[in-house]
Amino acid sequence: MMPEYPEKPNIQSDTRVWCYSGYRVDERPVRFRFQSVMYEITDIIRIERTPEEERFIVEVVDGRSFLLRHSSDQEWNIAEIS
Repeated sequence: MMPEYPEKPNIQSDTRVWCYSGYRVDERPVRFRFQSVMYEITDIIRIERTPEEERFIVEVVDGRSFLLRHSSDQEWNIAEIS
């Protein structure tokens, strides 16, 4: 089961996600900027897709995990998973 996303994520104005686009646009994230820090994704641990959103649990170079949520209105939300 996918962990719940915090109701009020810590959204910074400089939050941005760069994606690989293959057979579809924004197929999967490859790197992101969160809280003024750039992170390279080394592994996508889990993907969950619904009509309303896509959720990606990813691991970055330093071993930390993040939940990236891409809503149907094309907005990204990011939260670190402890």
